[in-house]
Amino acid sequence: MPPPWREGEAWRTPRPPAWPAPQASVRHDETADRPRQAQASHAAETDTAARLREHLSGSYATLHGRLARRLGCADLARECLHDTWLRLTRPVAGEVRQADAYVFRMACHLAIDRLRAQASWLSLDDPGAGLPELIDETPGPQAVTEGRTALSVLSRVMEGLPRRQCAVLIALRVEGRSRADAAEWLGMSLRSVDTALRQALRHCEKAAQGVVT
Repeated sequence: MPPPWREGEAWRTPRPPAWPAPQASVRHDETADRPRQAQASHAAETDTAARLREHLSGSYATLHGRLARRLGCADLARECLHDTWLRLTRPVAGEVRQADAYVFRMACHLAIDRLRAQASWLSLDDPGAGLPELIDETPGPQAVTEGRTALSVLSRVMEGLPRRQCAVLIALRVEGRSRADAAEWLGMSLRSVDTALRQALRHCEKAAQGVVT
């Protein structure tokens, strides 16, 4: 018999379940994100290469002067910077914090590759081939002693420098940064960087004379 509160055929209709049926869990497919991640990584590497090319164009004169002094040849420096520009048309992997140092180091490496390639064309069987003299660049005992003495003097001289002048001197003369890069890194203006460098060099010159004396 149907319950007293049901009338007619209503009691025959099935009752809904007390709890909803469990739904199948949707599994996140991680492989679907891989193409998007790869595209994002490629875009970041392309942007880095474009930023480095822009830096090379804007700082070409400074980079060419530094590279020419390092290589001793203005033409070779110009060719290596051109090779660097061509190399930077490809994506650059990894994070580049110092664009100036990265571009300069790449140009130096390309210069070494050029010199090695030129040397490989020289034939030992050709008596007229101008082979470069092989020089042993390993410092001797005297050079090592003089270098250690100079470092000791420099260390004592720099102890009396103010922190800002010391940072400017290290950035420009030790690390080889450009004035603009050093100013941005230290949060200073170009005029302040020049002033700090002059003061640091003047202090080092006077202090070094006193130490030697």
